Amino acid sequence: MTLAACTNDPKADNHIHEHTHSNELGETWYVSRLIKLSEDLLVKRVPLSQFTDMGWTWEPVLKLSEFAEHVSRVQRADLSYPVILDAKGNLMDGAHRLVKAHTLGAKTILCVQFCVNPKPDWVETPRNTSAP
Repeated sequence: MTLAACTNDPKADNHIHEHTHSNELGETWYVSRLIKLSEDLLVKRVPLSQFTDMGWTWEPVLKLSEFAEHVSRVQRADLSYPVILDAKGNLMDGAHRLVKAHTLGAKTILCVQFCVNPKPDWVETPRNTSAP
C-alpha cells in the first residue's frame, strides 16, 4: 500500500495541519507538502523501538494550555496514517502518532521514508545566541 491509498479518504485532511518541519540545518518543509510528496512511497510497518531515542525533544517549556493541546493531538492522532522519515531515518512528520502508538503499547507503526530528501520550502538562518 502507498500513502496515496491511505489519503484517498475524504476525511484524510483531518491529520494535515499547516505545520512545518525543520532539521538541524534549518531546512524547512511544509508538512502538507511532505505528505503530498510522499504519497507514492511504499508504506512499511516498522518496529516502534526504532524511534525510542531519536535525539529530539518537545519544546523546552510548555504552558499548561500548550501541553493540553499536545495531549489532545496525541489522542486524536490517527495511526492509520504513516509517519514520514527523511532519507537518514529522521522523523519529518508523525510525533503525535509515535506518542500515541507508544502509550497504547504498540510494537510497530506505519512509516514511509524518502530515499532522497525533497528540496526544502526554505532554509532558516541560524540565530546567533551568543551575546556581543
